[in-house]
Formats: sequence, C-alpha cells, structure tokens
Amino acid sequence: MKIFIYNDLINNSLIESGNIALAKRDRLEPHLQYLHDIYEYFQKFETTNPEEADYFFIPLFVAGMQFSNLDPAPLIREHCKYLAKAKHILVSTGDVGQREESRHEMTHEANPIRAYDKKWKWMDDRFILIALESLPTLHKQDIAILPYQTKETEAYDCERDIFASFMGTMTQLHLPGDHIRGGRLVELQAKAKEIFIGWPQEVTHRMGEEIHPHKLMARSVFTLCPAGYGRWSFRFVEALLNGSIPILLSDDYVLPFADKIQWEDYCIKVEEKDLFNVEEILKSIPQDQILKMQEKIKNSKHLFTKGFILSCIVEKLPAKSYADIAIGKMRSPEAMHIVCVDVTNKCDLACSNCTRLLANQETRWEMSVENFRLALQSLKNYKGIIAMIGGNPCVHTKFAELCQVFREEIPNQFQRGLWTNNYFKHREVIEQTFGALNLNPHNMERANEKLKDLHDVMVKQKGFHGGYYVGNSHHAPLLTAVKDLYPEKEMWDKISRCDINKDWSASIIENKGQLRAYFCEVAASFDLVRGEDHGHPVVLDWWKKPLSAFSDQVKHFCTGCGVPARLRGNMDNEEIDTYTKSNADIAQKSLAKGRKIQLLDVENKLNHKVTEYFAG
Repeated sequence: MKIFIYNDLINNSLIESGNIALAKRDRLEPHLQYLHDIYEYFQKFETTNPEEADYFFIPLFVAGMQFSNLDPAPLIREHCKYLAKAKHILVSTGDVGQREESRHEMTHEANPIRAYDKKWKWMDDRFILIALESLPTLHKQDIAILPYQTKETEAYDCERDIFASFMGTMTQLHLPGDHIRGGRLVELQAKAKEIFIGWPQEVTHRMGEEIHPHKLMARSVFTLCPAGYGRWSFRFVEALLNGSIPILLSDDYVLPFADKIQWEDYCIKVEEKDLFNVEEILKSIPQDQILKMQEKIKNSKHLFTKGFILSCIVEKLPAKSYADIAIGKMRSPEAMHIVCVDVTNKCDLACSNCTRLLANQETRWEMSVENFRLALQSLKNYKGIIAMIGGNPCVHTKFAELCQVFREEIPNQFQRGLWTNNYFKHREVIEQTFGALNLNPHNMERANEKLKDLHDVMVKQKGFHGGYYVGNSHHAPLLTAVKDLYPEKEMWDKISRCDINKDWSASIIENKGQLRAYFCEVAASFDLVRGEDHGHPVVLDWWKKPLSAFSDQVKHFCTGCGVPARLRGNMDNEEIDTYTKSNADIAQKSLAKGRKIQLLDVENKLNHKVTEYFAG
C-alpha cells in the first residue's frame, strides 16, 4: 500500500503554531498527538508520486478546528490537488459524529456556541475519517479507533481493594438532566454503597490524600466508563491498562476492532437505563469470571496501545483486491498471543500432513544458540507466549543451552513456551525453564505417561499454562493448494478465515544460517521445503508491523497452502501426504523417502479443521 501525504500542511510553521494554540485552548493535546502519531506511521507507506498512491493523507488538525467552529475547506482546496484521484484520509477525533448528527448530541438551542455546530457539506465519500466516535451510523469507509494513551504513565503495583470506582466530572455543562453525565451520576453517588464515586476533590477528601486517577483504577476491580459529550472515553482504555475491568455505560457505542478483540473477555456493557442497578449487576458476576477477565486483560494490554491501534488503522483501510480484502480481515503477528521460534526440523515422528512439512525437507538443521538469543531479543517487548518448537525441540543437540538462553533473555517464565511430543532426558531443565506447555505425544506409548505426568505437575500443581493431548489427531492436508480448488474470490474468502491465522502463530526460523520472520508458521515451512527465502529480517519489534507489511508473504504462500480449504486429511500415524498439482514437487520428496502420497480428488471438498484431536 502507498500513501501520498500533503506534507506542506504539517511541515508549515504557521499552521503548526495555530494547531498548538487550538490544542492548548481547548485541552486537545491528545488529539493533536493522534494527528502526529498517524502522520508518522503513514510515513512508512509514503510515496511522493501521486500516480501510484492508493490513498492520500491530509494532516490537518480537524478536531481543533471543530472545537473552534473553523472550516478546513479553504485549506483543503488550496493544498489538496488530487481529490479526484483516490480516497483522502482525515484524522477526525471529535466528540460527536462527523457526517451526521447522532441522537446523543446537544442541540443548538441547548448550547448555541457549542463546538462543531454545523456538519461540513463537503465531507463526502472522497474522504475516509479516522474517528473516536464509533456509532452504528459510522460511515462504512470510516475507521473507528480506541482512544489510546499518548504518554507513558506510571505503572501502579497496589492491592485491588476497591470494588468499583469513578473519579471525574460528574456533570457536564449543557447536558440535559436525563443524560448520564447530566446529573444521573450524582444520583448514583447517593445510592451506591460500594462504588467509590465522585469529583476529584471529593475523592481526595475521602482518601485523605490526592490520588492519581490511574492509581484509583489500579486499586479498583471495576471502573465505570460513562459517556460524556461523546460516546467514547479515554477512561475506557486507561482502565484496561491499569488492570481494571471497564464498565461501559454508553448506549450506541460500538467498540472498535471487534474483528480482532473479543470484547466480552475484557469489558462489561451496561445500558444507561440500568445505571442505578449497576452495583447489583456487578455483584452478580461470578468470581471466576472476574478472575478470567483480569487475567485476560493482564496478558493482552498490547491490544490497547498505540502500536497495535495504528497497525489496525492501516489494515482497515478499504482494500482494492480480493487479496487486500482478505489481508484486512486477518491477524497481524502483534495480535497473536503466541510467536513460535522453530529451533530444529529434527523430529522423532513422521506425521501425515505435518504442518512443518518435516518429512518433505531434504536436510536436517538446528538453530544456533547465538541465533536463538537474537530471535528472543527481537521479541523482548512482546507480551505473549514465545514458543520453542520444531520438529521436536527436545532433540536439539544443545537443548539445555537454549533453555539457559531462554531464561536469560525472557525473565517471565509464563512467557517461555515449549511445544513437544517427547521430552526424553530433559524433564528437570523443562520444569526450570518453561511456564507454557503444548504436550502432544501423538499417542506414542513411550511418551504418553511421561507427558501426562509433566502436565499434572506443571499445570495442575504449579499453576503454569498448558495442554496435554491424549490420543491421535486428524491432520488436514497442507499440500492441497487452495488455488487449485476454488475461484479467486472464494479462495481469498477462505484464506481470510484460515485456522492458522485465527488460532496459531507467527514464526521465526533459521534459513541457511540466517534468522527469518514470517506472519505464519506454516508459511515458513514452505520456504524451508523448497529452499527459498521469502522471510523478513528479524529485528527488534518486527512483529509490530501491520499485516499489510507482510502482504508479500500472504500473497505468495496462502494461495499454495491447503489449510484454508479445510479438507479431510488423514490420521497422524498413517504417514500419508495429500496434494494437488501445484505442490506435486513437494509431494515427490515424500515419495522419495518411502512415504505414501495421494493426489486429491478435488470433488471431495469437506470442511475440517487443520488439526482435530481424538481420544486414545
């Protein structure tokens, strides 16, 4: 994707000084920072040639102009010469809907001098708005974002000793009495017994000291997040970043990025009409549900930060091809809870349709200890699980050294994962090193009881994370290229819903001595089996790139992969590889090793997950 930026609108001292004055006057500094953040992010995709641009970015401080009822149309007419070429993007983070009035806005009669009193008639389909006010009426091409924090704030480590709280403006000027911030919070303050609620000065008086709003959130199980002039709230994201479960009291607000974030795991929505019952509603929530939500929030804070949100903006820009549409629906590595580091392709098994294509690879390799350290260092800011995987990583000749490096580079044991089918002689070092386990013996007698006991000790007794899979599993074929089975539109629709992208991981491998990064662990396998290299450099925070930055990999690998087709395959112990014509070269490598291969009957298009487990 390429974006042409009208740089003269932001690299202009007169305009910028005006922006700063507008921000200072109406306390809009975060909104001005959003403009600068998005501008800097779009520079990664910048082209200076308007003829090759997919989009055009107009870096005007729209929110500041709206608060002062200034119309940017003259500036747009003067500086934006390519309005007819493609969609133009504006950062428009005001409190209310930008194209039409919502039912929640103040009337002109209630406040004749209110901000953004009139909608701009020129704001038509030529423009894509990046907005905070996310309503059901949001224009289909506009992009709603979360109000992320623009500055690093202190992380509070304190006891969560307050049931629920709200500290802030209890009544907003000009809002009617039936509005949640027009006086109803004051009524709730009088009714609620266990909700710590009040103006900042009231909270200071009750506490006996001044307390930062974030510290109050860090002490609260729940944080009330009522609507204000707009439906969105900075408080919502602040609560999440401080580990408090936000209680969304904002009718019609549509939480952004629902295709990437399962919001029911992170917040609770309460209708505004139930405000006075909110205490009883919260008390009725089972304790185990609260604990699960708190754990989910703790492990997923990256979803509510600038980097993730900016990457989502790019991924949600309207696409022009079936491929781009699919990419816009898929997860980026940053949105994944796991990143795999493949340390070897050596394995003591030979499963049918192996997702690592191990039996099809011609040579055996091991990642060097030095490269393993570099791989981990590239993930030092990653908050999810880093899974050591193979092959079977436990057959790596320097497995113990890898574990030592893992402990040195990744201090949090819960982040250190091991995916194995047999630990052989390494039980002690595994218990010292790992806090997340995927134990799948594939029903091999030599490993079944050993792995079950390891799971019982590590997960059931010590409280680490992990799964143990007893019995054999059913493996859908990888070599049945989806491009051989479906027309383009249907093919890309299936790719957009791929099991691997939805539920599995990005990957780092070693290819001919060099570390290479992939958006998908299966994609890496195709490179290794064909002796090719479509990997990206493994550098610090490579995983933060939006999926659009991996579009070259998506377009190269996904069409030749069988996972999106969800076809019936074979049991893991049958040692059969199913293929279509595009992957005949890989299948022949299996045949040369004495494995069984079968050409797919393309009429047999059934719907199956990539891996299905069966009890032994």
